[in-house]
Amino acid sequence: MDEPGASLDIIAKNDIVTYMKKYIAGGGTIIISSHEECELSVCTKMYLMKNGVLESLNGSYSLSSIMERMVK
Repeated sequence: MDEPGASLDIIAKNDIVTYMKKYIAGGGTIIISSHEECELSVCTKMYLMKNGVLESLNGSYSLSSIMERMVK
């Protein structure tokens, strides 16, 4: 999903995140491209693409710490 909450209001974004959590809890897998922290909160694995290189982010990251890694 590319920016699943783009152009949605807060209520609709919350609905999308709730649906994603239910889908994942049922054994589903979702690949998300997003800059929204609420959407990224459902992720169990996170990767950062920087200069064409995909890098695994191990641990828990906030959007601000990810952005810091982008500019390094």
